[in-house]
Amino acid sequence: MKDMLYALHLFTNIDLYKPDDKKKKYALCYLPFAGFIAGFVPALWSVLARAVGLHSFAAAAAGAVLCALVGDRFMFSCSRGRLGIFPALLYYALIGVFLYIEPLWGVVLLMGVFVLARVFVIFLLWDKDYIKEGVFCELNKSMLKVVTAIITAVWLMAGIALLQMYGVFYFIMAMVTMFIAVLVFERRAHKRHSLEDRDIDLYVAYCEFAVICEFIIFDIIKRSM
Repeated sequence: MKDMLYALHLFTNIDLYKPDDKKKKYALCYLPFAGFIAGFVPALWSVLARAVGLHSFAAAAAGAVLCALVGDRFMFSCSRGRLGIFPALLYYALIGVFLYIEPLWGVVLLMGVFVLARVFVIFLLWDKDYIKEGVFCELNKSMLKVVTAIITAVWLMAGIALLQMYGVFYFIMAMVTMFIAVLVFERRAHKRHSLEDRDIDLYVAYCEFAVICEFIIFDIIKRSM
């Protein structure tokens, strides 16, 4: 339980646990779970909003705000720089647009995207000896590989199932985009012989942003046909 709460503390804005200095052997296993929670809370809100008959625009805007409040820290970590908070604002605005276009299935697809992006992070980290000091370096050193591999495979199937619930094409778009991104980031890290926390933050933020953009574009094309 402490490992799960620690993972939520690290990768979401849910802070129910005060970290200690002990190694967390299973914390990395809960990285995909953190993505699931980031999408599950807006999903509950979506169900409630539909039950009370809230206007779809207001429901979508509130869902995007919930994603920001509960969600992950990857996008906000990437927003610390020259452009400030603007990338995060654009990202959550796109989430709001997607939830407005897809009020019923949007949150389900977001859960799948959030889960798969974090599953691919574990693939990116696996057996890399050039991970620089930081959160992921410590988690990678202390994890139990067999347990992590089994749980990651389960979450991979869960992420695929969430996307396939709405359509196979959405699953294909997400998987292809994230797989290509893994190859690019892995090659970049191998060339530099360095993989830092900020690289992983950028990977997750890029994958989610790119896939959500693809979903919106595909939905618009599908509706116009």
